[in-house]
Amino acid sequence: MKARLKKPADLKRRKFSLPELLVFVLVFGLVGYILIRVFAASNPNLQGDLNNDNRVDVTDMSILLSNYGTTNAAADVNGDGAVNVLDMSILLSNYGKTYTPAANFTTSLTSGMTITPPYTWTFNPGVSSVKGYFWADGVLLGTAVPNASGSYSFAIQTTTLTAGAHTLGHAWDLADGTHQSPSSSYQVTIDNGTTLPPPPTGTVYFDGRAKNMTLLTSTGYAAPDGSIGTIVSKQSPQMWDCLCFTNNSMSLVSDAYYGKAFKNTEGPGDRNPWNNGAPAYDASGQVSKIMPNDLGKTDYYAFAIKVPTGWQNPDWSSLLSLGYETRAWDQLALNVNLVNGTLTYQFYQNAGYVNCPTTTCAGTGFASVNIQPVAYDQWTEFIYAVKWSTTKDGSAKVYTRVPGGTWALKMDRENIDTYLYGATSYGTVRQDMSDMTTIVDKFGLYFGYWDTSRTSFPYETVLHNGITISSDLQTAQSTLP
Repeated sequence: MKARLKKPADLKRRKFSLPELLVFVLVFGLVGYILIRVFAASNPNLQGDLNNDNRVDVTDMSILLSNYGTTNAAADVNGDGAVNVLDMSILLSNYGKTYTPAANFTTSLTSGMTITPPYTWTFNPGVSSVKGYFWADGVLLGTAVPNASGSYSFAIQTTTLTAGAHTLGHAWDLADGTHQSPSSSYQVTIDNGTTLPPPPTGTVYFDGRAKNMTLLTSTGYAAPDGSIGTIVSKQSPQMWDCLCFTNNSMSLVSDAYYGKAFKNTEGPGDRNPWNNGAPAYDASGQVSKIMPNDLGKTDYYAFAIKVPTGWQNPDWSSLLSLGYETRAWDQLALNVNLVNGTLTYQFYQNAGYVNCPTTTCAGTGFASVNIQPVAYDQWTEFIYAVKWSTTKDGSAKVYTRVPGGTWALKMDRENIDTYLYGATSYGTVRQDMSDMTTIVDKFGLYFGYWDTSRTSFPYETVLHNGITISSDLQTAQSTLP
């Protein structure tokens, strides 16, 4: 009698016994154990490639399963210290993918070379890419976009790296988001030609950079009587005196250069939740810090701004306000507005003597100075150096640079008032400011339109790295990488 061939339906009913499953798991795990003993390093260019053979396949799955539930770094795909379902998810999402190292990678570096700044460091991945990274000793120095030939460049200045030995490396992103890097780094010596200035010895009075925060959220509005109403705000650590935004229109986001950034996206209905009288033709979202008035002293404020492509040009907009007395407009500010059709960073000031007891008006020290055009999608770093005064012996300087570049003095106003004093409808301030012991420093996004009937308008977005307040210029500069 001929044996009956099994039909597909018969095969589907085949069930594995518990001993058979245990044998399968043990064998699979043993294979993984042997493989991980042989291949100690995973592939930094392809997550899930645990044996570094430039592909994610059953071998990598075996390695992960044999170490599931352990802390073995060789199988910890996401580097969080535990081999668990998160690593499995990443591996599965890349299962079947391969990585082909760039065969035509070129760089201006050679191991053992001596670099004398200023020096232009260049590299070409040899593949089509969209973003380049420059690293030194495991720290990101800067990023770049490719030129017409696909190459990237970064300027090493005398202040970029200390004199001596450094390990430099490259990386790049493909259009599909894949992050790649060559297999080698480069040992170089930096010869600055002169002795670098010593590390800053000044004081950082306040460090409000986004990288220091882990939580930032705010929803709801105050009640008409000024009570907390529906406001629910959280921050960690406790850094700001007012989370002056709602709808979570201000948030923490990752940033390749600064680690983290504050992202503002405001539109109709976004406002300071404590301001029940905010007009519908304005939108705002800010964080603020109460500080002592520093009359007679000089403070250095360091911060960075990025305006993404897509800015819709409201009639006016403010990104930062310093020394705000809550009396008449901003005392010192950074605005962005159109100037002859070009979006421009502007220094704004309303200071000096004011006399408008029934309204608000400009002080004798009112000014608006164009600093430089906005470079969309690129960080611009600023330092405001301010000597606070109400007796015309103050000053305001503005320095700017691209990250990693050379600082340039863009504005220097001397012998001016920088605080406001006199009478407005919001109250009076004595010239010696004895009745104004504290002020407010704040940043975010506040914009609006002159048409007071306008209640529908586009959302706008801007990013900040935060703000530091320091005792001197060198210390302020040191808070920006």
